[in-house]
Amino acid sequence: MTQRTIRNTAVLLALLAGMLTLFASPTAAQESTPAVEPPVTVGQTELSWTGDWQYDTVNSSPEQATLTQIDAETASIMLATYGEFAEAPVGADGQPIEGSQAVLDTFTEGFVQGVGAEFVQETAAGELEDGTAWKRFDFELQGIQLTLLVTVAASEDGGHVVSMLIGLPDQFGESLASAQEEILLDGEPTFLEGIEPEDVGAAPASPEATPGGV
Repeated sequence: MTQRTIRNTAVLLALLAGMLTLFASPTAAQESTPAVEPPVTVGQTELSWTGDWQYDTVNSSPEQATLTQIDAETASIMLATYGEFAEAPVGADGQPIEGSQAVLDTFTEGFVQGVGAEFVQETAAGELEDGTAWKRFDFELQGIQLTLLVTVAASEDGGHVVSMLIGLPDQFGESLASAQEEILLDGEPTFLEGIEPEDVGAAPASPEATPGGV
């Protein structure tokens, strides 16, 4: 995962800001870009989806796919990404970044330094048995509270697999369960596998948070 990929987090935030505009206008959402039919190839993996997910062509690439879902009637909004990055991650100092946790922290730093996110705070974290690192963050964008879940796992070729889900805090458990069921990797529901919705779904309390910081 290169610095270019990390900087693309700002692009995703801009996309999310656009989604919030569509969220307030069901008519505009219905007039969005025509849907791309699954599957698509991301790295070495075939990605497909069911339900109301839409593939975002503009903000996707051969190494990272972006899916969005907006339902103004039920007041639901989700953004998911799945990426396979074969290049060794490199930090700002030009040195390789080693370990899933360090890569996740670098990705998060790029997120925090992106455009528009305010009052960012880490609200949960863990590591799965296979070494996958994950963290949940809550933040504010355009006055709306949102939740971000990021997972990073080492891949066999020395790169990393990065998955992300953004949704509304009070619906995040349901959003995660839905994404895990509807987003398929090589035909299997393994997207964000191992993260239990009850572990990350509860809306956190409101502790003091530093604007733009973790």
